[in-house]
Amino acid sequence: MNTALLLLACAKPAPPPAPAADPPAREFGAALPEAPVTSLPLDPKSPAAQEDAEISGLAWWGDRLLLLPQYPDFDGESVAVYTLNRADVMAAIDSGAALSPTPLAFSVTGSEGLTWFRENLDCFEGFEAVVFSGDDAWLTVETCKQGGIVHADISEAGLTVDPTTLQTIPSNSGISNMAEETLLLDGERLLTMHEANGAIVEAPTGHVFSRALESAGEVRVPSLEYRVTDATSRDEDGRFWVINYFYPKGSLKTPAVDPLALAWGVGTSHQSEKHVERLVELQLSESGVALVERAPVYLVLDEDPRNWEGVVRVEGGWLLVTDKYPGTVLGFVRG
Repeated sequence: MNTALLLLACAKPAPPPAPAADPPAREFGAALPEAPVTSLPLDPKSPAAQEDAEISGLAWWGDRLLLLPQYPDFDGESVAVYTLNRADVMAAIDSGAALSPTPLAFSVTGSEGLTWFRENLDCFEGFEAVVFSGDDAWLTVETCKQGGIVHADISEAGLTVDPTTLQTIPSNSGISNMAEETLLLDGERLLTMHEANGAIVEAPTGHVFSRALESAGEVRVPSLEYRVTDATSRDEDGRFWVINYFYPKGSLKTPAVDPLALAWGVGTSHQSEKHVERLVELQLSESGVALVERAPVYLVLDEDPRNWEGVVRVEGGWLLVTDKYPGTVLGFVRG
């Protein structure tokens, strides 16, 4: 027997692989009370009620609530965003009556539908957030590898995006299909925040622009585990709320530590579930964004995780909306 075969015959068999270690148990403080979500039904005949609408942002345009589909041409028949009157929304909170969103035309200057974005951006992933000031509008744009912000005009005739104003924004996390999902208007400046700002990002930053979309640099933002998917408007003290959401089957992994949970605790229903649905209050100043010393508002979890993508302030609380999962859900949270 040659030497190589002899060594092989005498070699000890490799030990069996060690069993995979169980993931560390989640640690959190006390159980916190949770806020129930009151569902505001939408007319099932409205395109906005379809799960394919993938509503990705909410914003007040005067006394109208604008629902922004990720792809405004989703239904193949029209290119539109959708609006609801404030008075109708407030009445529905009390009555439970179905709401009928009104379509508002969406167009791109010099383009047939969304063609410009699909032809000029590598892996265009739609629009994610919107804010308004008078007849000016700004929207964030998502691609597989980076984000962006673009200006639009809005009137009774519709929302018209000017693609020549597009400014691209590098990804903080480098995770595919994650970009600037949060957009905030602060007087003469705009602030965008990336969707992932937790421990996977060494130094989370927000991007600042003028109203003319000239870059004004970066500011530090808090490290928040899970996804940050939309923000309310700021109040006179610079405070605003963001959606902080986690879906276990998404591209983000369960963090080893969630500092907010350790500091404040988690909602009662969250203690036995992996998904997270909460609102977190932040404060904007000239130097950046900071956490407000206040416990998060945890939502009473449903059996199916709800992918909350839009939030606005409303009298008595907040309005939230989901995208495709588990379908379009418009909800009111008292707080």
